[in-house]
Amino acid sequence: MDTIISPVDILGGLLSEEGLVLSGSPGNFSLAPGILGSDGAASAIHIDSPVVSRRHCLVMQRGGRYFLRDLETTNGTWVNGHRLVGDRQVEIGAGDRIRIANLDFVVKKEDEADA
Repeated sequence: MDTIISPVDILGGLLSEEGLVLSGSPGNFSLAPGILGSDGAASAIHIDSPVVSRRHCLVMQRGGRYFLRDLETTNGTWVNGHRLVGDRQVEIGAGDRIRIANLDFVVKKEDEADA
């Protein structure tokens, strides 16, 4: 069964009461609905790295919950060691480990990102 995602789900959601951050060696990036990629003009979350695709993955938010989907990239997106393939989307939350190409991140609550 295909999942139907409306533009409101992708771009229109407000950040949840509990903001989340991707924390890793390239820095901390607040999670926001939209594209995560290396194209600064087109990305809600911009990661300036040659291994990150211009449109690498999609962060979605529904009902205060975040989901991640790879956008058919060569270098891949992983959640807790499992590669996202096809149109598979996975819910993510605090404590999850995210790998974007060869960059490793941990999802943290905003107030714990600097800890």
